[in-house]
Amino acid sequence: RALPAGIEKLRCIQFLYAHGNKLVDADSLLACLRSLPTLKIVGLGCNCLDLRNLGPVDCLLPSVRLGIGWNLGSDPTLIPRYGPPLTELISSQALHFDGALPNGVRGRALVVCFMAQGAPTAQFVGQVQACRASQLEVDALYVCDP
Repeated sequence: RALPAGIEKLRCIQFLYAHGNKLVDADSLLACLRSLPTLKIVGLGCNCLDLRNLGPVDCLLPSVRLGIGWNLGSDPTLIPRYGPPLTELISSQALHFDGALPNGVRGRALVVCFMAQGAPTAQFVGQVQACRASQLEVDALYVCDP
């Protein structure tokens, strides 16, 4: 119901995914994560964290990309400073649509490609190009992770 005590000794950790672990103590958990200087991405979805009285969602770990959807103690009306709360819908504003056909005509399929660490990289570009080379009308939506 809590992260291992030794996690604070991992001074070079960049990514932590603890989805679905029944974590409950949001205050201690966030204090621990704030002490990790190199942390970039944290996934805490589907736990039992009560986040209602901890302030705006986007201020919980200010320098970290944080995923907290589907926590039992979440207040669905909690609004972060820069937009609506995270849901099962795409919460990123960093999107790029690459249509297969000219003049805005939609292709027969849409491939949603999630990019690593929010940076536009060449992930999935090769696979989309291979589909198109095979004469498949594939549109691509490139999404930088929230």
